[in-house]
Amino acid sequence: MELAFFVGAGTIGIAWLLITIIGVTIHDIRVVAFMREQRQHPHARRWRTRPLVSVIYADEPSDDQLSTIAKSNHKKHEIVKVGKKARGQMLLTLPNNDVLANDSLRNAVRKIQYYVSHRRVEIVPVFRSPQTITELFSLYKRLALLPFVSFREAMNITTAPSLWPVLSDKNTYVPTWRDTTYATTKWIVSVTNLAVLCYICFFAFMTAQPDLLLLYVAGFGLWMLWSIASYPYFSFTQKLTLFALSPISLWYFGYLALRAPFVQIHDASPMAYARIAMLK
Repeated sequence: MELAFFVGAGTIGIAWLLITIIGVTIHDIRVVAFMREQRQHPHARRWRTRPLVSVIYADEPSDDQLSTIAKSNHKKHEIVKVGKKARGQMLLTLPNNDVLANDSLRNAVRKIQYYVSHRRVEIVPVFRSPQTITELFSLYKRLALLPFVSFREAMNITTAPSLWPVLSDKNTYVPTWRDTTYATTKWIVSVTNLAVLCYICFFAFMTAQPDLLLLYVAGFGLWMLWSIASYPYFSFTQKLTLFALSPISLWYFGYLALRAPFVQIHDASPMAYARIAMLK
C-alpha cells in the first residue's frame, strides 16, 4: 500500500515537474523570438499602436508606484481607483503595492499585440527588500511560484492569481479548457504533495531516519535555487544572499538536530555528570 502510494505520488510529481520545465523552456524560446523581432523591426506597424492603459490600484498608490508608472516607457496610461470607470483599452491591475520596471508595461502591451491569442499577461514586479521576517517569507513564497508565471504564459492560461500584476485587454474573456485543466491539475498536485510531505515527516519522526525528508528538502532547495536564479531584477550577490537565508538552511539545521545521537545517562562520562549537575 505504501509502495503504491509513493509510486503514484512520485509519478504525479515528476510528470508535473517535467511539464513545468517544458512550459518554462517554451516560454524562454518565445521570449528570445519576441526580443529578436523587436530588435530587428523596431518600427514595425504592430508596435506603432499604443493603447491607453488604465492602471487600477486596490489601495492608494504610493509615491514609488506613481514614480515608476510615470517613468514607464509606455506613456499612455491613467490612474484608476478600483470601482471607477476605466477608459483604457487595456487594464493593468497592481496588487500588493508592487512596483514595475520601466520597460515592463511596454513589453506586456507588445506581448498582447504580438501573441494574438493572449488576452492576459502576468508581469513580474520589482520585489522590495524585505524589512521583517514576514516579508522575507512572503518574498520566498513569490519566488517559489515564479516559474509558474512563465508556464502559464507559455500555455496561454488566462486564470492569473491575484499574486501578480496582470495586464489584460478590456474585453471580457471566457475561461478555456486550458484554465480548467490547469486549475484541476494544480489542485491534485498540491494535495498529493502535501500528503507526501506529511507522510515523510511522520516516517522520519517515527523511525528516526530522515533520509527521505532530506531528499525532499534537497529537491525543494534546487527548485528555490532555480527560482531565485531566474529572477531578473536581483544582482548576483543578492541572489546568493537570498539562497543562503532561505528556509532550506533552517531545515538543514533541523535535519542535523534530528541526526544527532542521544547520549544515555549511564554511558555519560564523569565530566558529563558534572555539567548536568551544574545545569541543575
